[in-house]
Amino acid sequence: MGIDALEVTPNEIRVRYDLLVVSLKEIESLINNYLVDFKSPLTDKIRRVWIRYTEECELDNRSHPQKHGGCH
Repeated sequence: MGIDALEVTPNEIRVRYDLLVVSLKEIESLINNYLVDFKSPLTDKIRRVWIRYTEECELDNRSHPQKHGGCH
């Protein structure tokens, strides 16, 4: 499914995954389906939104390769 590693502790779930196969949004959806009580503080939600944004930027950058270097 694109998940390389999964580590579950009482306070967090860490997932290492292949962005070209699966996104954080899809992983969260699966977690929410199995762990109905999965709730997190606002800072965790902000962090997940930032990761999703970063994923979108990375995928967009991969779809528009440039021959010369640049920030984006």
